[in-house]
Amino acid sequence: MSFFASFGRSVLGASGYGGSSTASTAAEDVERLCDRLASSSLVEDRRESVRALKEVAKTDRSAVCGHAVGPLLTALRRELSDPDLCCLILDTLLSVAEAADPEKDDDSVAVSMRLAEAVAKRQDNVALLMEVLEEYSFQVRWSAVKLVTALLRAKAPRLQECILACPVGIPRLMDLLSDSREVIRNDGLLLLKELTAKNDQVQGIVAFESGYDKILDIVSDEGYSDGGIVTEDCIDLLDHLLCGNTRNQSLFLEGSHLAKLVPFFTLEKPEDGVWPPQKVSNLLSMLKVLRCLVVPGSSAVNTAQKAVLSSRLLSTLCSLVFSRGLQADVLAAAINTVAECIRGSPSNQSAFAGVQVGSNPPRSAVLAVIMSLVSEKQELPLRLAALYCLEAFLLGNHASQKHLVATMLPGASQQGVSAGALLCGGLMSPDPVLVWCASSALCSIVVQPVQKEQLLGVHIGMVAGSAPVSLLQQTAVLACSHQLGVLKRVACFSLLCMWLHLCPQGIALLVRSGSALQVLVSGLDQRDAAGGDESQKSNDRVLRGMIAFLLGVCILHEKAGSPEESIRHALLQRHNAAYVVEALSGLPESELFVRAGKSPQLWYKESSDVLFTHGLVVLYRQTVDDIIAKIHGERRQAAGSHDYQRTPSSPASAAAPGPMAGSEAQAGDTSIQREHEAVILSYKELIRQQDIQLLSLKQQVETISQERERMRQERDAFALQLEQKTVDMQHRAQPVETASQLLHSTTELAQELHEMRHTVAMLHEANTELQSRLSARNEEVASLQQQQQQ
Repeated sequence: MSFFASFGRSVLGASGYGGSSTASTAAEDVERLCDRLASSSLVEDRRESVRALKEVAKTDRSAVCGHAVGPLLTALRRELSDPDLCCLILDTLLSVAEAADPEKDDDSVAVSMRLAEAVAKRQDNVALLMEVLEEYSFQVRWSAVKLVTALLRAKAPRLQECILACPVGIPRLMDLLSDSREVIRNDGLLLLKELTAKNDQVQGIVAFESGYDKILDIVSDEGYSDGGIVTEDCIDLLDHLLCGNTRNQSLFLEGSHLAKLVPFFTLEKPEDGVWPPQKVSNLLSMLKVLRCLVVPGSSAVNTAQKAVLSSRLLSTLCSLVFSRGLQADVLAAAINTVAECIRGSPSNQSAFAGVQVGSNPPRSAVLAVIMSLVSEKQELPLRLAALYCLEAFLLGNHASQKHLVATMLPGASQQGVSAGALLCGGLMSPDPVLVWCASSALCSIVVQPVQKEQLLGVHIGMVAGSAPVSLLQQTAVLACSHQLGVLKRVACFSLLCMWLHLCPQGIALLVRSGSALQVLVSGLDQRDAAGGDESQKSNDRVLRGMIAFLLGVCILHEKAGSPEESIRHALLQRHNAAYVVEALSGLPESELFVRAGKSPQLWYKESSDVLFTHGLVVLYRQTVDDIIAKIHGERRQAAGSHDYQRTPSSPASAAAPGPMAGSEAQAGDTSIQREHEAVILSYKELIRQQDIQLLSLKQQVETISQERERMRQERDAFALQLEQKTVDMQHRAQPVETASQLLHSTTELAQELHEMRHTVAMLHEANTELQSRLSARNEEVASLQQQQQQ
């Protein structure tokens, strides 16, 4: 042994193993050590070789990665019966796999990726690591877990595929969560976090292997929200399994796992009034996981909302929201979570309406939310959360909408402060953000035509002793006031647009209310000043767009033959159709307009980001085509009437000889030119709309193609599960399932595979239909372009 050590020192230099002699490079040293590892007959000699390689890896990871990975894996395969040598080999590979500073050292990350590629290049290498994980020796299993985790961080997709191909790969990794040694269990959580990232197949198998029960048991053992970093790792793993995975969400809900989350949100007020940062992080992470189950638009949202109510989790969350001493970020997240739990669910909305807050005297949860909404002391995220909660409560809740409108009507009997008084007062507040919040809340109330008409009877007293003014008139005055800021004016314009949509009575009242119509029409005259501030130009374009949209809504829903027809005439007599459409089309050019349309919940940190509401964007997208068509149609009709007057057979034109004939002819030419311009603009607009529809169809085709691919992956995953179950039954001495259970599982998987094939076929048919519609749209666009050229 001393002879081998002295020989090694003579090769590696006096500095010891890992040093670099003047006569040989690090790569040559690594090759010599690998040769000794492969050829030495004594166990101690092989251990010394691995120790030397481990020392070299501390200073030159690249050399070990380039020349020693194969020999080390071969030695690991040969030395499985020697725990000490196995541990040395695993630690050496781990030294190569772990980058010193991944954020700053790109070369170090590249070495880790090269090692992961070398290991994943052969399936038997990954199978070997899965076999090592079966060892009960603490040091061997722990080193193997850390190595696999490091490899997944470096090259996750390829390693995930290799682990999926191992018959008992994922079940063996799931066994780590049941290990009684906490160090291995906790590192097993980190491994599964890396393994389940962005892979639906792996997520499905982990959930199928009782993953939820094991994770929630660890959360319970750690003390729920009072737990440390291990609890946060468990929540992150739940997030990987549930967010975006509909099948896993259904499995989670069917297993009644929501009831296990109730203790997590049952909190006691801290003695010093401040929660530890780790507890805050745990609560925010778990609320995020819960929200992914009830996210609007999800196919499992209705089932999740029912489960939240039946498990009493909704009442627990409401108690959390209205408890005292809650930190602002946790409170905002909890309110948003409650909002999505009740959004569009009549039973959950009724349960929320029945919650009583406070004790002297108690008030309803809805009133408490409105009070938080209009409170100037609240931070912006809390106001937005309260607004979203109110909108979610009123969504489809016509009875509550009617009740809130009734609190604003004259003669309404109220004890104490009322919701209507709070909202109307907020609309007249000097605080721009408060005006915007109150306007947005009122927009969620005036949804049905009945509520729109009832709200026309609401009057407010602006000055003591003066006659009250209708809420509609006062809102129009605020919207047209140039002294107010852009946020207040846009908030009032938004309320008017939502209110007057499908409300002819309101349009008639607006026309009769003094000079509001003339002010609105003249408001479109403002042009961008040359050389002006870019922010001011943007604000001016937004205001012109809001004015054009409000006038368009009025034109769209005004009664034919009624006095309010002056809206159409006043607009088209002062501005041509092209200019109005240009002003109307300026709204989607605003970045804030695009952001508001992405989600019904608005995430803003600064008041400068607040401008539009999601409801306004939705209304704009639903009606803008009809408004443009209405404007162009009315303009063409007016031009047509002038054509009739210019017809030679017309008595009026025949009886008008003399000096005025030339001017009338010039006016007729100008009218014809305007008509032609209007027709060309209408065709251009139609082509633009066709392009938008074509883009939408292409996006639908792409979505269906992605859905088909996802369904194919899920089908392959279930086929792989069936294969794993079969192989597991063959390899285990004591099977975990009886033959009848396996037969039942096989039958279920076969049925699911059949359903998947049927779904894929339906998606293929839908894809074919969309392709044919896309071809037809292309032909229509080509035809319109030819007509325009002609």
